[in-house]
Amino acid sequence: MKIGGKNELGLQTLSKSGWLAEQPEDFCNWIRTAGRWVEFDRNQLIYDIGDGASGLYGIATGSVDITFPVGDSEPVTVTREGCGFWIGDLALLARKNRLVSVRGATMTRAFVVPQAAVFELLAERPEHWHSFYQLSYENFTTALRLLAEVLSLPVKVRLARRLRALAADGSTAPVTQHDLARLLGITRSRLQRALTELTTQGLIETGYNIIRIRDGDALAAMCLASDDPHLASEDPYIAVSASKLR
Repeated sequence: MKIGGKNELGLQTLSKSGWLAEQPEDFCNWIRTAGRWVEFDRNQLIYDIGDGASGLYGIATGSVDITFPVGDSEPVTVTREGCGFWIGDLALLARKNRLVSVRGATMTRAFVVPQAAVFELLAERPEHWHSFYQLSYENFTTALRLLAEVLSLPVKVRLARRLRALAADGSTAPVTQHDLARLLGITRSRLQRALTELTTQGLIETGYNIIRIRDGDALAAMCLASDDPHLASEDPYIAVSASKLR
């Protein structure tokens, strides 16, 4: 882990995407003065479940994996998020321990705002609680969307959505098949079948630790879930459970 100072270029990147891009100018100016840059290596733990909440993290470059334990089994990778994503708000604002673990999926540069600075701001400017509630709202929305996708969409559609999310440039998703299977919560063999289907349809092509998108429009169309029975989950139990949520 490397700790740096201010970096206006990186802060401009964060100010143009994600949660921070929607905040008022005076709040963004406060962020610039309150935090510092920290670099994390690939697979380096940023914080672990049960840790005390020490700060708020904004991802400027690279990406992070978020994992959550299920019983005594190996933690489940819930999602991978990149530029513009902020995390750490829930435990920080509740003054509770971390509920998830966050690890660098790639070399990652994050802007870290200490917990003490956050509460100093809110004591002086309580109107800024709205900005933090908005961040919690966005992250909760992401969690609900991921749950809904698992409950209602077939693997091929979830794969298409994940590839589009990972392809920051719109054409290349830098991800190993091992990591992709973990992100989707499926076996490598099931992933291989789904990848083969998309490849045969001319939508993607696989390479070494990358997947290239050949037909972005067709892949985007596949991501648009509907009530079409062909988009129902392959698992009958999950399909029934999802239908009860509608």
